Amino acid sequence: MVDSLELGNTQVLIELHHVLSRFREEVGNDLRMVETEIDFSREWLNNRIDHWQREVNRANRELTRAKLNLDRCETSGYYDKNGHYHYPDCSYELEALRQAQYYLKSCQENLKNAKTWQSHVNKAIEDYNRISPRLKNLIGEHTEKAQSRLVNLKSKYEVVKEAALRIPVGDFGLQSTPTNRSPRSSLDNSEFVDQSHTRTNRWKTNFKYININDLPDPEGINSESNFKKISAEEMKKGLLLLQEMIPTIKSGEGSNGDYWSNRDSIEGHDYQDGFRCIYDSFYGLDAIRVTFNNGRYMIINGRHRIWLAKRMGVDYLPVKLVEIISEDKN
Repeated sequence: MVDSLELGNTQVLIELHHVLSRFREEVGNDLRMVETEIDFSREWLNNRIDHWQREVNRANRELTRAKLNLDRCETSGYYDKNGHYHYPDCSYELEALRQAQYYLKSCQENLKNAKTWQSHVNKAIEDYNRISPRLKNLIGEHTEKAQSRLVNLKSKYEVVKEAALRIPVGDFGLQSTPTNRSPRSSLDNSEFVDQSHTRTNRWKTNFKYININDLPDPEGINSESNFKKISAEEMKKGLLLLQEMIPTIKSGEGSNGDYWSNRDSIEGHDYQDGFRCIYDSFYGLDAIRVTFNNGRYMIINGRHRIWLAKRMGVDYLPVKLVEIISEDKN
């Protein structure tokens, strides 16, 4: 016999989802910084090599000129009337030659060093390029899959919890706090209460129409090619149909799924192409879910819909805002 039904909360799933999001963002930023540094290093080394190659060429020209000047000086001696030969003073030309030789050697060493460093850097870049695809795959596809699994797990947990809370008191020997809740549509505010001997956890979910510009740009979506389960074109049609439905839903007339099932029946739509499918997608278990913390929203579910809606110019979307409150019992 089970004496009590004790369920935890999904806070750990939400926190883990947030950690994965921060991990993707931080590692993604780090990888972009590394690639920027790589580009900068390549460009800087290429510029150094070009610079010292030009200096080597210039030093060679200066050395050739210094040798010619010394030759001219040394052949400028003369004999006096007594037949004595007077050697010219070529100390200036000799010093100029020594300086030209020294500068050429210095430029050649600098050019050699730059090429050596270029070889080392290129080797390091090759090593990085072998590793970076795995890192990008880790923060891209694998992390996205992990986040998707967390969202699915959280959704299943909420379904189980809501079902558990609707079990009448006394059934199956379970103990729970009775609630006087009437059946509600998916547009009503809801409160799920966990009962345990030490803590009360409340799940508050409110449907709100949130300005699309207040939501962050979804991570991991760069183009319509990232749409896998549902194509971007199908999702566009759904978003356009939703905009037609929202006024009726807001008025209260279309605030339940049965209304849209009747519309589909009257207008001859099947489920996949009808109003009820759109209603279930945005107001049912697969609704867009976000949390709000420290003045900003965090997307839990619906990244593709949000990404596409932003680019379609949609102003508002129905969003399920999830709040979790934990209170110690006295």
